[in-house]
Amino acid sequence: MRFSLLFISLFSTLLLPAQADWELKKDKKGIKVYTKDVAYSKFKAFHGEATIDATLEAVVALFNDLGSYPKWQYNCSSARFLEDDGQLNSTVYIATKSPWPVKDRDGVYQFESFYTKDKGELYIGVRALTDYMNENSEHVRIKKSEGYWTMTRIGENQVHIVYENHSEPGGEIPAWLAKSFVVNVPFETLKKIKKIVKQKQYQGKTYTFLE
Repeated sequence: MRFSLLFISLFSTLLLPAQADWELKKDKKGIKVYTKDVAYSKFKAFHGEATIDATLEAVVALFNDLGSYPKWQYNCSSARFLEDDGQLNSTVYIATKSPWPVKDRDGVYQFESFYTKDKGELYIGVRALTDYMNENSEHVRIKKSEGYWTMTRIGENQVHIVYENHSEPGGEIPAWLAKSFVVNVPFETLKKIKKIVKQKQYQGKTYTFLE
């Protein structure tokens, strides 16, 4: 699988600060959400984590099912592949809803993954792409977004998931919405993953890149 030095550089910037920089904002239903200030931005980064009762293969199957994204990605209204190799290396278009009167957002995101067999850990780097496709008048394009997922086997049927991101949503965003966004996105997303990943269509899958 592709995993470029560029991605290592981008995503390590979120990991470098000491753990003390993160402030616990929510601890509920087995999900913890932290936020922290980012020096060059007025928007905070978030870090969410939870243990999921599922196999790693089931979680990968869910992530490969873009039609399911509106069911578990917070505020996602649609998602589609622009490029895909079936191994979580892809270019994806995602549109998200915003509460009135804030305009809806969309973005084009590159996913690149790397599996560390001895750790049982799948790392998926995600970043927004600029100039990949034309913007449309119905959405504000998100042009700056960097983050990652890690999915680590911790038992025969358990996976620990970490979801971390920092985004610049563009346009005008009320302070109350920005504040709630960085907590609701990881919490609601992880909560729904815990439920939806148990559905029958995600069970019994195998992937050569996880062997």
